[in-house]
Amino acid sequence: MNRPDLIPPPLDFTPLTQCEWAEYSEQAPAFIRPTRKRGRRLQGIKYENKARAAFADRFGSAFMPSQWIRYRGEDGRIRWCQPDAVLHDKPSHSLTIIEFKYNHTDVAWWQLFRLYRPVLECLFNGYGYEFRCVEVCRWFDPSTRCSVRPQLREDVLDLKPDVFNVHIWNP
Repeated sequence: MNRPDLIPPPLDFTPLTQCEWAEYSEQAPAFIRPTRKRGRRLQGIKYENKARAAFADRFGSAFMPSQWIRYRGEDGRIRWCQPDAVLHDKPSHSLTIIEFKYNHTDVAWWQLFRLYRPVLECLFNGYGYEFRCVEVCRWFDPSTRCSVRPQLREDVLDLKPDVFNVHIWNP
């Protein structure tokens, strides 16, 4: 799915089109070092932590936050990713990939559709899950340029597959 109309990805982002294999990891990669967050980044981390706690309370064990995944892409290199959360909706036999952002951004689309979804589709290949993607944000500005037009959704259980769903959550 090569689309010339896409806004280019962030410079520090490597899009993934095909995943050869993937596996969950019990440990974070060795290169991850704790860093002190300040300003807007700290604001985003605080929002993500509040949202993660609220979603964990609402969904219980169906909500799986921040799990590290190792994968091999089409270039043969082993890489790592960590979706903010995955929600297992048993009645609809779907997995919802969640990206928390303080402000709505096109980066969320790239992460959801050009990294996490291909990796999770590879990881759960053969289980018959329907994959849904949603950016959960506090602030939504409809004038934000996006590669794909987002659709606002009232509930994270009412999402459409193959759509850039956005859910506004305010603590």
